[in-house]
Amino acid sequence: MNTQLGNDVAMFRYLGGRGIVPDALVEPTNTPKPETLRINIVFSDLHTTKLALKRAVELAIDLSAETQIIVPHVVPYPLDLECPVVPLEFTCHQLQIFAGSAGADPYIHVYLCRDVMDLLRKLLPAGSIAVLGTSKRWLFPTRSERIARRLRKGGCDVVLV
Repeated sequence: MNTQLGNDVAMFRYLGGRGIVPDALVEPTNTPKPETLRINIVFSDLHTTKLALKRAVELAIDLSAETQIIVPHVVPYPLDLECPVVPLEFTCHQLQIFAGSAGADPYIHVYLCRDVMDLLRKLLPAGSIAVLGTSKRWLFPTRSERIARRLRKGGCDVVLV
């Protein structure tokens, strides 16, 4: 099964009618430039990601782009990377219901990984558009705000919703 990039990422795709399918992942530097603009939504939780998805759909309509939800699913080290605690079928089913309720039909990619930032650095090259949902806090930045700051340092264009 060629679903791993190094030893710390495995990718699976949900295909309607076929269920969870392992998907080969190619280094971003070796992939050709996509002909269409892609807006990446980084999944954090259902509520904030729903807001981010709605904003990304608005952007996609205005820019004639396609949307993609990146779901980093962290698997702790004692477990095998391809055996997460929560079954992939359950996660993908919930995501399909979630995307349908938001009125969108994005590509959904579930990545099993050890570290979220390592995964996003591999997936989102400089110049990529990422949309993240966040909640307001007064004192400390949220997890999404920390991820957004690190993506901006890497050259990504980030929209916080």
